[in-house]
Amino acid sequence: MNLTCSTSIATKSLIVHQCADHFHASRKCELKHSVICQSKIPVTTNSRRGITLLEFLIALGVVGLLLAIIAPAVLSSRVAAQRMHCSSNLRQLGIAIINYESEYGVYPLGSLHKYQLLPFIDQASLYQIPLDRTSRDPYGKISSVTLDLYLCPNDPSPASHKVGTEATVASTNYAACYGTGIQKDGYNGFFNLGFRSGGVRFPGGFVRAADVVDGLSNTAAMSELLHGDQSWNRLRVVWQTPTSLTASDELDQFAETCEAIPPEPRSYGWRGFPLMRGVPWYLGTPGFGMYNHILPPDRPSCQNASSVTYGAYSAASMHTGGVNLLYGDGHVVFISDSIDRNAWREIGSRISQNIGN
Repeated sequence: MNLTCSTSIATKSLIVHQCADHFHASRKCELKHSVICQSKIPVTTNSRRGITLLEFLIALGVVGLLLAIIAPAVLSSRVAAQRMHCSSNLRQLGIAIINYESEYGVYPLGSLHKYQLLPFIDQASLYQIPLDRTSRDPYGKISSVTLDLYLCPNDPSPASHKVGTEATVASTNYAACYGTGIQKDGYNGFFNLGFRSGGVRFPGGFVRAADVVDGLSNTAAMSELLHGDQSWNRLRVVWQTPTSLTASDELDQFAETCEAIPPEPRSYGWRGFPLMRGVPWYLGTPGFGMYNHILPPDRPSCQNASSVTYGAYSAASMHTGGVNLLYGDGHVVFISDSIDRNAWREIGSRISQNIGN
């Protein structure tokens, strides 16, 4: 009995020691693994790492790519808006022309058309300013007034210019059509010329709606021009051909001479008038505020040697590929500068069957 008890106590003591050894071994294992696990946990700090050069270059490339995609679209949208603005101006002028004809039964005289249209474009107060008939320039009091409706925002040239040491005059980007070449086709435009300097009237008289035989919807009334700005830009200057080609059978020869003017005309000895087209805004005589259809759009403009009336004054603009054109019924169309010359001339005549006859 006592032996059994002693054995049991000894066995229990052995078990206790074995458990203690096992506990210490397990504890060491836990500590070991804890150290290993802790060594694998990253230590965080409050410091922040900057971007690398490679990351910066990638970001810069992405921004550049976005700009390359967006910029042309923005520019294209702006150009389209400007072209629409110019077209809208012409459309309003078309309404004014129609209202003028309804009031007086005739269209304005070409030489004064922009001045005569003032009451019909909400500029009655400007129209009522008394003219100085004793002055060399009776319209001097209004010549410096800039009218937004007469300007196309697509033209970057300043709207006003200093003439000599005296007055500042405002310009226009729109011109009235006076036909396809007087020397061959006569006075066949939507607008007749009006008066020469000194008050002498050109032949032809006033034009009425009934005189537009080809129909108002088929006949050009107005288009665009690049006004003179005292630069020597090929399309802003009225150049002077060295040889007079005013015979009726010399129209095409004159046209080809004018169209062949090189990109830098002055470098080749060409002479011209750098402040003539569209300046001042109210002056509607040939070469100033009137144009014709001798040459297609975006071609040079030329005085026929010393003859102003027999010159070629082309429609022109800063729009890509052509010009806006107002027809007699008030609608506006964008015309490509690659249009066939004969097709362009038909549009410019109110009696196209007489062209070339």
